[in-house]
Amino acid sequence: MFFLNWTSDADPGMPTKAEIADGAHWNLWRVRQVPFNEFADGSDVVLVDTWPGGGRLSWQVKATHVIAEAYGSKAAAVNRIASELGLPASEVRRNSYTANGPDSGYVLAWRYRPVRRLAIARPPDMRFRPNGWLRVDDPAVLHRWGIATTPTPSTVARKSPIGQGRLSQAERVAVEARAMAVATDWCRSNGWSIVEDVSARSSWDLEARRRRSGRPLYVEVKGTTGKDPLVEVTAAEVRHARENPRDTALVVVTNITLSRGAMPTASGGQTHVWHPWSPDDTELTATAYRWRSRAAGRGRRVDGS
Repeated sequence: MFFLNWTSDADPGMPTKAEIADGAHWNLWRVRQVPFNEFADGSDVVLVDTWPGGGRLSWQVKATHVIAEAYGSKAAAVNRIASELGLPASEVRRNSYTANGPDSGYVLAWRYRPVRRLAIARPPDMRFRPNGWLRVDDPAVLHRWGIATTPTPSTVARKSPIGQGRLSQAERVAVEARAMAVATDWCRSNGWSIVEDVSARSSWDLEARRRRSGRPLYVEVKGTTGKDPLVEVTAAEVRHARENPRDTALVVVTNITLSRGAMPTASGGQTHVWHPWSPDDTELTATAYRWRSRAAGRGRRVDGS
């Protein structure tokens, strides 16, 4: 379960369902921050209002139209947010958060729809990250905070490797963690003894070096419970690999064994490595397209009746 904190100078009042319905939010960061790698369509979020001397868990909402990607300029970020979230670009541009955001970096943007009204006083032990986000999956903590009946973390398919099927968020994190551990072992076994997890700030996952001041090896890591090394790659990952073909490796860990439950664990796995890695167009298959009419807003709805 994700929590998002909004601060105010005074109690803003409990929002109505109409005010929450089809709302939108975005973050612009210089480097990737939590929950950039974990957030997807269907994620459950609790909106929290905080003001001097008080706070409230107002609504549980469901994320839709999630964007989690790098941007090269503020203008590009504004246009991307406006296009995906259906907002006027001028509104996105005028927003003080946008104005104060970095000129390039990473955007996390999403729409949301209400799931249920909470109106619960903010727990005194709730501590947010500096970026205003918090993730808690411990049932005991959620129960103590009064949201024990909140659904378990949503199934996330958007970022799951092909062949992994529909895993819960906790299961997906366990698989990804196992793949990272296996990839780290591969790096060290092949002479890159210094390995750093850079997934929170880069489009690749690991940077490995043979010595502290040495040339880095950029390692993209994918994990799956399936048997085939068929995985999804992002445009940013392909672009970076093509720009650094000598220094990029793709490590895919298949056949990961997943133990399900409240606290899922992952083990085992078969390692497949491509180094150097520079994917050719013939190796890439389009699995999704984004369409926007050049006459957007001027179309007609056809009901079929």
